[in-house]
Amino acid sequence: MEITTVNGIESIVVENSFSSAVISLLGGHITSFVPAGKSDLLWMSNKSEFAPGKAIRGGVPVCWPWFGDKAPGLPKHGFVRNEMWYLRSHADLADGSTVVTLEITDRDVKFFKPEFPFTLQMTFYIGKHLEITLTAINEGDVPVEAPVALHTYFSVGDIADVKISGLDKVQFSERVVGADPALQTQHGDIIIDREVDRLYVDTADTVVIRDAERKIIVEKSGSRTCVVWNPWIEKSSKLPDFADGGYRNMVCVEALAAFDDTRVLHPGVPVSITQKITLAE
Repeated sequence: MEITTVNGIESIVVENSFSSAVISLLGGHITSFVPAGKSDLLWMSNKSEFAPGKAIRGGVPVCWPWFGDKAPGLPKHGFVRNEMWYLRSHADLADGSTVVTLEITDRDVKFFKPEFPFTLQMTFYIGKHLEITLTAINEGDVPVEAPVALHTYFSVGDIADVKISGLDKVQFSERVVGADPALQTQHGDIIIDREVDRLYVDTADTVVIRDAERKIIVEKSGSRTCVVWNPWIEKSSKLPDFADGGYRNMVCVEALAAFDDTRVLHPGVPVSITQKITLAE
């Protein structure tokens, strides 16, 4: 493991016999995970800005302590993805894998005034698979609600070849502008052939992303909601930090604890959400 500058931001670069990874201290944000001899499982926009106060487009953004738009003038998906985090610890394990933990507290926040004191830790297990755990601690005296998401961008060869399984018969709400938000039921695999922004509810099941070349297994805990998102042509063209044509090579499958599944943080009690990503052999 080494600490170096990547895209102008202090970052942690991990290389072991199983995989390599790049973790930006901006946002506590992993931007690359490459199994040995394979290509990156995470998608990054080549137009992403890397600047404190701005979110990185791609990899695994941390959405906390809210998801989506909270109020006019407030940063979308919370503020911690716009802030600089700090290295708390790292270790090389006996099996050759690596664990890195980053941290941020309310005292470290520079671009927003937090509503309550907190400690937030992001732990990355980097080995045969990637496992990400976000742990939040309310350092105040009263319970607070804090929605959270691991907004993971997966790299795919061509979205036309992608099939997403594991959510058959699960109910979902479509959040695309103008769509009917009433709950619907998924039938079979998910195919992306238009803008998709879906909340799959009451599910902790494993999701599998298949394209023409590989299969990515996505597991989670601490979450009962799964988001599947692709902005497609029109919306992606309006996002200034989105790669041209990038919608063809990405899909987001996110572990979410928000809306009816929002986490309540009781004083001093850690609450965690985890996502595990494995390339099938």
